[in-house]
Amino acid sequence: MMGQPVPATTITIQDDEFVNEQFCFTADLSLSGDPGYGPYVRVMVPPDVTVNSISFLGTSLTYTKVGAFPSYPLALADPISTDSVKASDGAVAGDTLFVARLPVGSMVATTPDLTVSLCVTFNDEATIDSNYTFTVQPGLEFGDTPTGDNGPVYGAASTGQSKPKILEFTKDNNAPEEERPPGPDWPFTYTLAIDVANLKTVTSLSFEDVLPANLTWVGNLTTSGGTGCAASYTPGTRTVSATCSSVTGTENTDEVTISFDVYIQDILDETNCNRDTIYNAAYFTGIYNAVSITPDSARDTLEVEHFSIQTTVSPSQVLPDDTVTYTTVFQFTDF
Repeated sequence: MMGQPVPATTITIQDDEFVNEQFCFTADLSLSGDPGYGPYVRVMVPPDVTVNSISFLGTSLTYTKVGAFPSYPLALADPISTDSVKASDGAVAGDTLFVARLPVGSMVATTPDLTVSLCVTFNDEATIDSNYTFTVQPGLEFGDTPTGDNGPVYGAASTGQSKPKILEFTKDNNAPEEERPPGPDWPFTYTLAIDVANLKTVTSLSFEDVLPANLTWVGNLTTSGGTGCAASYTPGTRTVSATCSSVTGTENTDEVTISFDVYIQDILDETNCNRDTIYNAAYFTGIYNAVSITPDSARDTLEVEHFSIQTTVSPSQVLPDDTVTYTTVFQFTDF
């Protein structure tokens, strides 16, 4: 005998997310022991968070907002089971309780995990860089019988944390598969980018990128987005510098970008097929709400090789008797 059904959840959530922009995380429901009936979830979210949707297999679920947990008594009535949700169930004073049934009649231990997607938003008042804890408790409305003779069953609550953020700084290259041979015939573009949270304004933006000695400057230095932006390259120090007076975030990505072209010098040994790696970091500072943003850095990695090759296939989805086309392109070192 396997014993009473024991539901469980595993939360998958990013470490940080933008303020004023929706993000989604998942809770995977699983079961051990005997079959269980009427799976549902209790979702508890902290203050300054809005729940936008709860869905299963791409279909929105109807959910109930029960309310915020009072400090005393620390309990709310679950409208699905009529039991109280307490501290032992994951309740925290000030958190808001939501409940949602899954459109699944029963689960067994071999049932694939049931993945619930929860889409939420950190409100404008959320505290930047502070951990917010999200809690999901699995339940079986009818417990271990189809008719609920023995009452509901609950699993242990699981938690996940995420921090509200104002911006994200990245550095990328456009080399195919991030690999490139040396030589002026094979230039590539570096792009520095700032993504700012929707409706938030950052001022006094400053970027700096010191190119490593194994790269040659080509040019094509451009900026886009932001207000009052300017960029320059100083050959003596091999430094790309850029400033912007301000930028206000939108729900789109990359409100400011700085791009420029370089190529790899003759750094490989022609007597063997060894590869090399170029690491290049860029740095950013700015001001938000009259406070300096902690200097941030973004690092890019590029593989250097004598011969680079990429193969693509089209179409990506095929049926029997379809024609599939493979395309191979390559680049060979100039040296």
